[in-house]
Amino acid sequence: MRSKKARLKRLLTKHLVYYPAGGVIALSPLLGMKKPSKLKVNENTQRLLSLTGTSLASLREGKEVHLDRTSSGDSFRNMITREHTPEALLQEAFRRSQLAQQHWEQGELQEAGLDTDAVSWLLSFVPDTLEPQQSQIRAELRGRQATLIVLLNEAAAGKSAGTSGPDQAPVEQLGPVPLELNESVQREIDRFCTTQRKTFLDGYQLAGAHMPYIERKLAEHGMPKELGWLPLIESGFRLKAESGASALGLWQFMPATGDQFGLSRDRWIDRRMDPEQASEAAVVYLKYLYLAFGKDWNKALAAYNWGEGNIRKVLKKFRRPEDEVSFWDIQSKLPEETARYVPKFLAAVNIVSKPQDFGFSGLGSQDVPKRYEVVELEKQVDMDALAGVMGLDWHVLSELNPELLQRVTPPQKHGLRVPIGYGKLLLATLPNIPEYRPQPQPEPLVARRTTRPGILLVSDRHHRRIRSPGTSLLQARARVRSKAGHGKKAGPAGRGRPHTSGKSTKAARSKRGRGRA
Repeated sequence: MRSKKARLKRLLTKHLVYYPAGGVIALSPLLGMKKPSKLKVNENTQRLLSLTGTSLASLREGKEVHLDRTSSGDSFRNMITREHTPEALLQEAFRRSQLAQQHWEQGELQEAGLDTDAVSWLLSFVPDTLEPQQSQIRAELRGRQATLIVLLNEAAAGKSAGTSGPDQAPVEQLGPVPLELNESVQREIDRFCTTQRKTFLDGYQLAGAHMPYIERKLAEHGMPKELGWLPLIESGFRLKAESGASALGLWQFMPATGDQFGLSRDRWIDRRMDPEQASEAAVVYLKYLYLAFGKDWNKALAAYNWGEGNIRKVLKKFRRPEDEVSFWDIQSKLPEETARYVPKFLAAVNIVSKPQDFGFSGLGSQDVPKRYEVVELEKQVDMDALAGVMGLDWHVLSELNPELLQRVTPPQKHGLRVPIGYGKLLLATLPNIPEYRPQPQPEPLVARRTTRPGILLVSDRHHRRIRSPGTSLLQARARVRSKAGHGKKAGPAGRGRPHTSGKSTKAARSKRGRGRA
């Protein structure tokens, strides 16, 4: 006869609910235990019941079971992973995310919170290795989760203050950034005062053009204004700064993280370089990390730099609750860049707050924010043509719209920033500007050399082959590119000699002749 624990594991495969605060909890009328342990009926119990789709009235007495997460949580996770495919988990998470968004828009905060918890639970069982499309779906779901968690947290704070509805909820003020001054921070201050002094002052000057709207967005979310100096560490307040790891823009969003928070990118535009949209995304992301790491700004900043999952892996090594582990406890176990990231930020904030105390008699003047108005464009137009009708240089529009990757606007609807006073002029002349028609791109060619000198096989994406004889590889390549419609002149041929290793050319021709026969 199976033991009670083995039978329970088998039955919980389809009736398991995961709640981070209470461990692994199973609630099902199908268990039929003779001597079950009771669950206390409270708000958490009702939330768990909702996740399983079971109402409290439908449960008969003696059908609730509670298990401690520390003893069997990992085994349950393995069972769920085996029983449910990533496709099934992502589909259910997507459905629950849609329901959460609908409940939020209708002002049903409790239902939205229940569905949000369900999505978090489902995503916790999705494996790390996924197909590209599945990874994209998971990234989108995580972005929705972060935004909705922040909104629900703000709405809950408003509800406790006596307001009703998400639109009327006052903003909850988050905790301040701890301006610690320890050995690590002092070391970074010394660098800013000596070897990196010019870099610091250049970033401070550029910050003047962006701090007003960054501080406004921080205030809208109840976050400390000191976080507005984070781009000084990330990018030096340069809008088009790009790292070797493909992080881009004022806030140095990675492509995947940018996709999670609505910073789309394509051939024409990359929203990571849009300073205001990227700032809004960064504020939401930082607030999410602050809530996710127990309202600890230092750990949230470290996760912003290195990734939430990586920081959690380090925290798990300490074998005690995450809330009891500070950033300074894990600093020695972090990569050098992340270990210095938080001290650099705290050093910058300390210097900006009291420059005289750190050898800065004055930080110099700051750039003035650019004033502009937005014109909605319904068609794709050439930027040179737009600048021409307004009597402006193209670089003026480029500086106001750094997210544009080419000298044309995107084909979809787009809000173009223009200097103050030029919006009406552009709207009046816009119907006379022809729509931009992009040139068709030639198909990419994949070339390889054959065993015969002067023979080049070229394949396009339709797997069609062109055989081009010639006296040399250079002439063959030029002839093929000309036939394929590539306008650029062919580059020099490879330095290596035609492949003749192995069997001789005569033997190779003889073998091919036998194959054709």
